[in-house]
Amino acid sequence: MDLSVIIPAYRSEQTLKTALLSILEGQETKRQYEVLLLLSPSEDGSLALAKEMGQAHKNLRVIELEEVTPANVARMKGVALAKADVVSFMDADDEARPNYVEDFCAAFEKEKDADIVVGGFAICSKKKHTRPYILSVSRNVPGEKALRIYFHDLSIRGFMWNKAYRKSLFDKRPLIYLSDPEDLFEDEALNLSLFYFARRVITFRKPVYVYHKDNEKSLTSAKRFERAKKELLFFAAGREFLSKMGDERLLRHYLASLKFRRFWLSYDLSFDKKNGKGKDYINQVKREYRSICDSKKPLDKENASYSAALSRALLDK
Repeated sequence: MDLSVIIPAYRSEQTLKTALLSILEGQETKRQYEVLLLLSPSEDGSLALAKEMGQAHKNLRVIELEEVTPANVARMKGVALAKADVVSFMDADDEARPNYVEDFCAAFEKEKDADIVVGGFAICSKKKHTRPYILSVSRNVPGEKALRIYFHDLSIRGFMWNKAYRKSLFDKRPLIYLSDPEDLFEDEALNLSLFYFARRVITFRKPVYVYHKDNEKSLTSAKRFERAKKELLFFAAGREFLSKMGDERLLRHYLASLKFRRFWLSYDLSFDKKNGKGKDYINQVKREYRSICDSKKPLDKENASYSAALSRALLDK
């Protein structure tokens, strides 16, 4: 088995067939791979569709989850069940391009020490306009350098679905694991810790994936509020992780990168403001952001908006 593709799904009847067909029938490869569909219970026809497609495709494994499960939790369940030594992820409202399986597998085959492979992707909007999101350059770099690049090169992005991983990476501890249904930036947080443990990271510019950004019904696309505070949790969790690993140099790189994230935080603050958040909320976010970025101040693990959640953010066992 060359690759296990893991897909968490919830209320995905309208998009699931297209997503599954893209990975089950649309691949230009002779590789042996499996698709694990981890399906949260819902009242739509997702389960019936999945079972029908499972009968037609022997490499599709349908796992029925007992309760509605956050995407990050479902992904980790999928990793535990995967048969291949390399895993990748899709969302149930997106599509794999025909080169998805072959290009990921070929990269790992060529570079035996690679633990993460990152590909380009395309973005599809409501107007059916698809535009490529190309990585800045192709790279083959050791893990520590890759993590510094991950901090500063926004073309890599924190998504799980344009990357493939050695399954053994997910056995490393600690990992940054944001598992609450209301969490945001869980992909980016988990990737930070996975990049930290990677021996070598490969990036290539060719798109392997199509991201459909407009489906608001899926588990991964549902709107959640207090976005800025959820981003603060991600910032704080990254700092806590690197502090726990005792890597002062990477911690300095990380804190420097957070200053460049001010633009994204401002975007999330504007979103929260449109949803009724006032000056007290905005001032609190800005104050806590400055504190997280200040290496001379310890993280506030008692009274900050992220304090309670931070205690569960690192997976140690």
